[in-house]
Amino acid sequence: MFRQIVPATLLVLMFTAEARSQDCNPKDFTYNDIERVRLDRTTRLMATSLLDASHAENRNRNFEGNAIIYGVPVGLSASDAKAVSQHVLQKSSIDFSDDVKYDYVRSALSLAGVEMYKDCLATRRIKFDSTGSPTSREILFRVRWIPGRPVTRPGKIEFATSRNARVVRVDNNAPAGRIRDNTPTQYKLIRTDNKEAHLGIAIESEDHPFLKFPPIIEPVEYEMVLRRGYGDAARTQGGDLCTDHAYLVAEYRSAAGNNSKYCDLCVVASADGILLPSTAKIQGAQEGGGIHAALDPANSTVRACGKFSVDGPGNTRGIRREIRRGTFEVFEAIPRIRRAAQR
Repeated sequence: MFRQIVPATLLVLMFTAEARSQDCNPKDFTYNDIERVRLDRTTRLMATSLLDASHAENRNRNFEGNAIIYGVPVGLSASDAKAVSQHVLQKSSIDFSDDVKYDYVRSALSLAGVEMYKDCLATRRIKFDSTGSPTSREILFRVRWIPGRPVTRPGKIEFATSRNARVVRVDNNAPAGRIRDNTPTQYKLIRTDNKEAHLGIAIESEDHPFLKFPPIIEPVEYEMVLRRGYGDAARTQGGDLCTDHAYLVAEYRSAAGNNSKYCDLCVVASADGILLPSTAKIQGAQEGGGIHAALDPANSTVRACGKFSVDGPGNTRGIRREIRRGTFEVFEAIPRIRRAAQR
């Protein structure tokens, strides 16, 4: 008989999540581990959206942007990778709660047969792997039973599925409803619709952690667009220019003091886009000697700026501070379908 299947402990992935079962002891996964696992795009987006961006390993590295949005020419910070993944999922109507996403990611890792992922004791007795995608209508998978003791006959195997799914046996190396020990046996999960599907496996009353497969929804395609900053208040005077670039000059008899002349070049995110502050850069000016060029510490996924200024020498002769062509750029991720409609 099938015992009541309880969702196993949530995968940590350097995420902050509390255990949901006394019997399960999951390994901590870092994003490095996830990058080594072959995941479909939907599951990878979910995994990245759950990142603990404050964790040292995640905070101190660049993430491969191309793994999240095809064609991204730059790396992303952990916070940007997390934010853009959340944005894509939301725009794709795959905006599930964190608990639900944890279950989908954990199931996908079980599906991939990740050896270092020991979710519960049962996974040491019941091995489960597949090269299929958890977002497919049909998923081929293999089950291997390792009883841990001598057995004289095939074990009884049972499957529990949601109403929109069924399991069929592909291999015939044991009687129906039975599985030989230490012999990989292939099965197929078949969905009847595109909704969430569930799968439970029990062999000789020992359960594999319950698996959940997400609805079959294709994420919206995004692309990266390089945006250039413009002055908040356009000025066109000689030596005090703040349009698509900063041209600032402070010399004899310029107002004395810090930031005598300044220019903030800013980008505001499109209505359906998201800025990626970790890709922001300033060009044409270097900090030092009364010249200031820096990224605004308040930069966000909604608004990002580069701040330029020069200190005025007042009545001190012989000092000239100049920013000839300071520019600010940042990448924005926007849905590809919107760009196509604009052309």
